[in-house]
Amino acid sequence: MNGKKIISLLAAVFLPAMLAPCAFSQELVELDDVRGFEKRLEETAASIRTIDSRFMQRKYMDVLQKDMVSEGTFRYMAPDKVRMEYETPVQYVMVMNGDSMKTVSGGKENVMRDTGSPMFSQLRSLMTACMTGALGALNDNFKVRFFSGDGEYVLRLEPLDEFMKDYISMIEMHIDMKEMKLVRLRMNEGGTDYTEYLFSDIKYNTLEDEGIFEI
Repeated sequence: MNGKKIISLLAAVFLPAMLAPCAFSQELVELDDVRGFEKRLEETAASIRTIDSRFMQRKYMDVLQKDMVSEGTFRYMAPDKVRMEYETPVQYVMVMNGDSMKTVSGGKENVMRDTGSPMFSQLRSLMTACMTGALGALNDNFKVRFFSGDGEYVLRLEPLDEFMKDYISMIEMHIDMKEMKLVRLRMNEGGTDYTEYLFSDIKYNTLEDEGIFEI
């Protein structure tokens, strides 16, 4: 399966729910001690085996001139298992496990297997990096700038891959300074539509059931 088909499928399931133009309400300054921050983030990421959290997705579409809000759960198990389950206003499930992905909508399952696809691997690494803070998983596919402000570290990631640039122009990770938890995630594309994820009730290393990631 080629990279474009993989991107298109994820765009229908996960990525568009994260695409967003920049809109900042806080004063940000460039981070001076980048290495100190990276070391602290690496230590936190190394300790994460699983993540179990709630999320609220707020998506704005210019054509509708209003926000659309969804809620659900996000679960992660190292090194490469992700489950995102929308509960309201509609039920929808997306599971990534290794080189495979499954979606469930209206009781119907769709499974995609693409062993060894560079694009699939890059997207999985991107998701893992965003959710755990393991920036090393990005494999030099993004240029990262570091900021701080209002009790948060803000990382802006610009894709270097020309193919990825067609879909994502900027990613923002908002990390709580005290607990080093990802609390907000935004992605930008060229248009005016936007979506952001707000994470809450974040629990680390509490998941034991690998069955929820089965494909």
